[in-house]
Amino acid sequence: MEPISPHNTFRFFPNISTSRSSTYYKCTPEERVATRVADIKNLLPESIIGKLETYIDIGGGDSSITIGVAKGLGIDCKNVVINDIFENFTQLEPETCPITYVQTKIDHTKRNVSIALPDNQFDLVTCFVSIHHFSYMDDMFREIVRIMKPGGYLFIREHDVGKSDERIKQFLNEMHLQWEDYQSFIKDLRNKLYKNETYFPKINYFSREGLRKYLSKFNFEIINYGEIQGTKVNNGVYIYTSNKQHLYNSLYQLQSKIQ
Repeated sequence: MEPISPHNTFRFFPNISTSRSSTYYKCTPEERVATRVADIKNLLPESIIGKLETYIDIGGGDSSITIGVAKGLGIDCKNVVINDIFENFTQLEPETCPITYVQTKIDHTKRNVSIALPDNQFDLVTCFVSIHHFSYMDDMFREIVRIMKPGGYLFIREHDVGKSDERIKQFLNEMHLQWEDYQSFIKDLRNKLYKNETYFPKINYFSREGLRKYLSKFNFEIINYGEIQGTKVNNGVYIYTSNKQHLYNSLYQLQSKIQ
């Protein structure tokens, strides 16, 4: 498969100029973290910034953003958890910001997931471009609701992709295959679980309205949306600029626990 690069994305997005396409990829790790922190602050009610005590990052990867958010919001690192599906995890800054890693356990036989954490623990949950990878979506959100405090906040950064957006789906699927950790994840599934060399895990894309409707059944209420810099949307249609992935930010609040 041809690797995705700033130049061969033209077969998906022919109206992107070379300069814009190249600029999208020019971002230092520090700038990336600072942008994510600013995105959250822009959506959170100003009155609660500095008052959040507990935080979990779902699908937190290498912990760089998790730590940046904790520091940016004034949350004690001892009260911060990073969560992902991988068995092995090496934290950044273990001396200056000691956070806890908890793996999501996936039981493909029973078709469910679990997170080994107590009920009603977190004021803030973040999902930075991770929801579309959730295995057994309903179970995962039941776990998220369980470990959140009533009234807690859920910040989401996701792709805004409707059912008919086949071009952007193809682009995103190919882009995923360029990441080493995702390649390793797929290889393990193919070799250990499905015994199928062509297996590709389902990716659950939502439109922003589709995700809002889905989350409403867990008693999440949308507080606000935030657009990515360079995004232009006209009546729900993206005018392709630097936001080729159709990314957007959103903030939800858990109104009450489902009985």
